[in-house]
Amino acid sequence: MSGAADIENRRSLERWLEDRPREDAVIIAHRAAMRVLPVLTDWLIEFGKGDLTELPVLRCLLASMVAGKRPSYETKSATADAITGSVVVATEVENAIADAAASAAAAAARASIRSKARIATRPAVRHAFFATDHAVALKCSRADAQGIEFGETPHSQPLWHDEPNPLDEQWQTTRRTWASRGPGWQFWIDWYEDALGGREPNWEMLRDIALIAPETWDAGPDALNAEIMRITEKHSLLEEIRALKAERARLVENAAAPAHRGHNEPPELIEAPVEVARELTVVWTSLDEAERELEKAQPDLSRLQRIANALKAAVGQVAAYCGKVGDRAVMAGAGAFGTGAGTLLLDHFFTSGRLMDFATRLLQFAVGG
Repeated sequence: MSGAADIENRRSLERWLEDRPREDAVIIAHRAAMRVLPVLTDWLIEFGKGDLTELPVLRCLLASMVAGKRPSYETKSATADAITGSVVVATEVENAIADAAASAAAAAARASIRSKARIATRPAVRHAFFATDHAVALKCSRADAQGIEFGETPHSQPLWHDEPNPLDEQWQTTRRTWASRGPGWQFWIDWYEDALGGREPNWEMLRDIALIAPETWDAGPDALNAEIMRITEKHSLLEEIRALKAERARLVENAAAPAHRGHNEPPELIEAPVEVARELTVVWTSLDEAERELEKAQPDLSRLQRIANALKAAVGQVAAYCGKVGDRAVMAGAGAFGTGAGTLLLDHFFTSGRLMDFATRLLQFAVGG
């Protein structure tokens, strides 16, 4: 059995895949197709085909990426639906290289949902190698294979590894064009640049986007990108909740440490009025409730609106109290309030406006989401 270092051409790459799990074949096919995406988008832009013809290929690549990482009936079904659109684009493209890029996307998607993924990977690699510099494409696929052997996470590696991107000019043209279409296209820019830079994506968010209803995908970029923006904001809110909770836990732990408490004057533990302690409880309870609701596929917007309003009111009350007690505790990041539930640390959450900003965003999502 040969190793990845022995890959010298497309056939030796295929032989290497024969001894690998199907997941490895899927990732090789997907990343090969992703590299040549700008070939297709640049051609579509140059010849005025418009964004309607780009979306089927983008959908195909996104769906196959998710199905390869998180295989399920739903993700495989979404990928199967996406393949048809990408094939249609390939048949309409009047350029052999751009056609190869579209065909590579469709072939990569087939590899992600077929049991014999290694066989389905062959056309994806063949089309991708045809669409760009063959030698560079081979080096990158070999580097993917070597990373897999070393146990690396493929999506955490730059798409072109250490090689200069031979399609950077085409990508920059695509990027400028997408950006000019409005904020709805920012997701696609970020998604592709994350792949170029080897930044691990938010898989739950990508899964939600891949599972957008087919009729929304078919409705055109305005309807689709509006739904994508809603989903990205939902996951951004979830990330902020988790960051706030993690920061709170860290600050509480630090404040509770005897070594941290023992050397500061004035004393750091200050008893809060009962009503402020109650509002603190509302704040953290609201974050927990919002997290549980946002984790649902279809959050209850009316419930999120109630949570956001309660959170805004509670944050306002606590922030007002912080202003009354003065800078000596708050500015030192050491205003700890004893409550029945334990010690809670008042830090920049209440003085910087971070929690209020979050509550406002949550309310906007609930009203317009």
